[in-house]
Amino acid sequence: MSTIKLLTTGGTIAMSHDANTGKVDRPTNEVLTGWLKGTIEVVSEDVCNKSSPQMTLVELGALLRAVKSSLADPKIDGVVVTHGTDTLEETAYFLDLQLPPGKPVVVTGAMKASNEAGTDGPANLMNAVRAAACADSRSRGVLVVMQDEIHAARYVTKMHTSSLHAFRSPESGPLGWVRGEKAEYRFSLEPAACYPDADVSSLSSVFLIKAVLDMGAEWLDFALERGARGIVLEAFGQGNVPPALLPGIRRAIAAGVPVVLVSRCAGGEPQGTYGYEGGGAMLRELGVVFARELSGPKARLKLAALLSLHADAAKVRAAFERP
Repeated sequence: MSTIKLLTTGGTIAMSHDANTGKVDRPTNEVLTGWLKGTIEVVSEDVCNKSSPQMTLVELGALLRAVKSSLADPKIDGVVVTHGTDTLEETAYFLDLQLPPGKPVVVTGAMKASNEAGTDGPANLMNAVRAAACADSRSRGVLVVMQDEIHAARYVTKMHTSSLHAFRSPESGPLGWVRGEKAEYRFSLEPAACYPDADVSSLSSVFLIKAVLDMGAEWLDFALERGARGIVLEAFGQGNVPPALLPGIRRAIAAGVPVVLVSRCAGGEPQGTYGYEGGGAMLRELGVVFARELSGPKARLKLAALLSLHADAAKVRAAFERP
């Protein structure tokens, strides 16, 4: 019999909602795990009870320690983390950055509270546990299981505010599915870089800025004045920004502050195609780092990890040019 450690952090999957008062209560763990009997044993531990917008590095640090402790236990075959959906993709990627390949770690959540009609929590949890108990899930990085689908933490994102099918991986699609009693995979990913010694406690000094129409350099200057150690810039399309941003980008790079470029589009990645003023080709010449395959929030986490390890400009660039 496989033994799976269930680490709960709160979120909709661990809530019941009173439509009359608006009050949200937390059901007992039996509501979530009482039906999981038979071939898989589930051992549960509460890490915290937070809605995902309330999660901070304090809770993420506690969760990381709990996951590492569980993985080190020879009696535990895999770990499942339940989490609110709003920041689920960031927590999953945070774990993915710092956990070496090995026993499966699966993150899941729910779009509907446990007492709502059509709640998806029990099915998502059951499938997450089955995926974590499957030997074929080992060494695939941190996984996210929602609606029978298995996604890689580095690619998955919440694409809809309320749909049960909110979670998608726009570029890769799901790695596989949970069918019946087991996980089935259609392909494997190249292993991602792992930074087990990283300390992202300085995450607040990495600024995420989205490019918008007629944007000025004062947005970047504000970040620099507030002590930014790194800047992630969500650019238009294939990696283009308003020309008025260029002086701020130059000042950041001259000050030794890495500027990492992602696209604000849901799919694709910056390519540096255009040579006009503010175009990606010009940004690359200025020394802007182009991030492959990551969203802005995930690039922010990765940059914070790299900076905590005192990575120089060359190492930052190399790290973002691979998954």
